[in-house]
Amino acid sequence: MFSMEKVIYIFVLIELIVVSWGDLKTRKIPNAWPILNLIVFIFFLLWLPAQYPFVLNTFFYSFVFLFVGFVFFLIRIMGAGDSKFLFSFFLLVPLQVHPLVLHNLLLSTVYIGSTFFIYNCIKNYRGIYNSLLIGHFAGLKNYFGTKFPFAPVILASWIFTGYDLKIWI
Repeated sequence: MFSMEKVIYIFVLIELIVVSWGDLKTRKIPNAWPILNLIVFIFFLLWLPAQYPFVLNTFFYSFVFLFVGFVFFLIRIMGAGDSKFLFSFFLLVPLQVHPLVLHNLLLSTVYIGSTFFIYNCIKNYRGIYNSLLIGHFAGLKNYFGTKFPFAPVILASWIFTGYDLKIWI
């Protein structure tokens, strides 16, 4: 028999798989996903008040990510769809799991971001080397500074969270 925690976990997992697939394919997250998350969150508030209490702490991580995502959007690190989705994603995460999900999200971001950075360096090593050799540092921006799809990073962190919570056992 499935517990409510497993049902929520699987629902969010399926959503993240679909959103990640679309993000990888189109490099965009449609506004429909954050809207759906807000509707589901309201449903959770009404029917699962133990996991989703209507208190200020429930909204803390979401609003932090909305603010940070907006700043990252302005400096071209994160797309607008990524930040809106991340804001709404944390509303679907039960309150008591927020710190664990944040921890896994930060680790996933570092691991996956580092992997992309190293891959990019290896793939473009000649151009990077030549730019450094001739002192054309402005030319380095051609090799760095590209955004990568963030929904798969959120998916990876959610999978790690399921492992940490022993959802799979």
